[in-house]
Amino acid sequence: MIGLWTQAGADPYLHLPKHLTPTQMRELETYPHRSPQQVDFVIDCLDKDGLCDDDLRSIIYKFFVVSIPENGEALKEKTPDV
Repeated sequence: MIGLWTQAGADPYLHLPKHLTPTQMRELETYPHRSPQQVDFVIDCLDKDGLCDDDLRSIIYKFFVVSIPENGEALKEKTPDV
């Protein structure tokens, strides 16, 4: 499904207010735009069951047009208060 949205040029940022609380939206804005940290925050907010593995995280990074670090690791320097 994410692949179809990516091909269609959908902007995931336009849909975040439907899925994040106003507090979470304010927290989101504290991270650099389209950074791994920002997208990790979104994942942490929405993935309540911890189902997002590295492969899915990589797909989500592409959907959010994030530059993936060369080592392929997600950068989770700041743990959100979700």
